[in-house]
Amino acid sequence: LVFAQLWDNSINAFLAVVLGGFVGLVGLAALYVGAMLTRKLNLARKQLREGVAARGTTEPTAVASYLANKVSAEGLDCDAFNGLLAEFSKEGPMRSMKFSPADMEYVAIGLSHDVRNLKGDGVIAKEDFDRWVSGDDVALL
Repeated sequence: LVFAQLWDNSINAFLAVVLGGFVGLVGLAALYVGAMLTRKLNLARKQLREGVAARGTTEPTAVASYLANKVSAEGLDCDAFNGLLAEFSKEGPMRSMKFSPADMEYVAIGLSHDVRNLKGDGVIAKEDFDRWVSGDDVALL
């Protein structure tokens, strides 16, 4: 829109390219960050499922039930989520995976199915965590 206004109205072609290019690069960077966070989150769920399966539970609903007992009623904050990942990733490439507090804000908002859970505090509600563990892949784009 910035590019179109400046270019089509012959206001300033140079600013049209600079400002339009900047907005475009910010958009591409946001898509890249979203794709990387989505990949990391889906790998984390896979690791949780495999960790629970190694303990004898393989069905997605049983995995969700098993993990639900480890999540408090308030949900999972950054430290609790990272602790859960650490508990189920003692081996393999995911053993050092951690989510930063900033990442957790995006994850909590992306996984939320209820606007009341959109507090921006980086806490994943228990219901949203259960739905995420037993569901399909999520895209945070």
